[in-house]
Amino acid sequence: MKKIPSLASQYYRWLSTVFISFTLLISALFISFLVVPMAQRAATDLAGLIVLSAQTWSELPPEARPAFRNELHINHELELHPAKRYAATDDLHPPFIYLVEQALAAKIPNASHLLKERRGDEVWYWVNVPTGSDVIAIAFPQDRYDSQPLEILAAGLLIGIFVSWVLARWISKRIAEPIEKLSNAISKVGQGNSVAPIQEFGPKEIAALIQHFNLMTQQVQDLIATRTHLLAGISHDLRTPLTRMLLSLELMRIKPDAPLIERVEKDVHHMNQLISQVLDLSRGLGQEPAQNLNTQQFMQALADEYSPKTQHISLHVQDGVLHAPPIALGRAITNLLENALRYAPGKPIELHVEMDSSKVRIGVLDNGPGVPESQLSLILEPFQRLETSRSPLTGGSGLGLSIVSELCKANTWAFEVSNRPNGGLQAWISIFFRT
Repeated sequence: MKKIPSLASQYYRWLSTVFISFTLLISALFISFLVVPMAQRAATDLAGLIVLSAQTWSELPPEARPAFRNELHINHELELHPAKRYAATDDLHPPFIYLVEQALAAKIPNASHLLKERRGDEVWYWVNVPTGSDVIAIAFPQDRYDSQPLEILAAGLLIGIFVSWVLARWISKRIAEPIEKLSNAISKVGQGNSVAPIQEFGPKEIAALIQHFNLMTQQVQDLIATRTHLLAGISHDLRTPLTRMLLSLELMRIKPDAPLIERVEKDVHHMNQLISQVLDLSRGLGQEPAQNLNTQQFMQALADEYSPKTQHISLHVQDGVLHAPPIALGRAITNLLENALRYAPGKPIELHVEMDSSKVRIGVLDNGPGVPESQLSLILEPFQRLETSRSPLTGGSGLGLSIVSELCKANTWAFEVSNRPNGGLQAWISIFFRT
């Protein structure tokens, strides 16, 4: 199986190639447009000085020539001697010497090659310069203009390549680091482990990806916690009626009794109701096609389902058309009405529908005892009940508002619960119009 390179190694190769290519390009431009022109100008100046010195020498009287020769040696590092006879050799010279030869060839007809002479540790170059009927040999040391450009350039290139390598390695690690952390965290989540939120850093896109992953991880952990809580609540709430049923069955073995049979039937009904509610919650109350609903007719039909208690439900409905899934919306409103009837028995309940240009608000308002402010957020969680008896006759199953909350999440509705100023609880569902 072919080994797949890591993101860091890929970026390292790409960045190294780019940086080194850029270094070579800059070096080539530096040589072409700066080093070579400057060297050519220096070679031209030296060739001009050599030719001018030879012409001046030939024009001076003999008694002035020693002083002129001494001045050239001190101020310009040039030496004058009688012409030398030599043949061209194949010795390799520094690049600057070839430029001097080219400059001399442009100024001296039939210019000869430079003669290389070693004087201990020094290297001198001679050239014969014709001056009228005479020929003069002029010499200059190699270190006069020998700045060793090739060595300097090679050192610069090596330093540039090393810096490019270090930068490429550092940048590639910086780019790959958040991805590697994200990959490790995803692997842990895939194994069922919980992970701490990853610090959001790196480029904008990667930081956004980490933010979404942290949010997703938190949602998964909340889902697992909810599932655990849900299973614990189911087991607890089923154990009570099952215990009563077992006790009733034992008693009926001794003596059949109609009240005991009725009690078992109630427990079975309660268990069936609890299981139905749990199934609704665990299904995520899936997507349902939306329909156009007349608000007045729809709310009246829901209120009519509670005909024995209709005297307690008053409608305050703004007539209009609502686009929503009827089963999901009906279930949500029914749960709110049942919650209000349970906790505010015998007191008036209000069913409101308000509409504006952007949304429809549906509210169920009761006149019960309300909920302590510190527990308002808790009553939306499964099996959270303020009444501690856990009896279906007084406290319900604790799933009604949880189902409403899940229905609203599944259909992108807003759901809020708060206490009324004069007592009681109000629950509002906001359905926004889609443009």
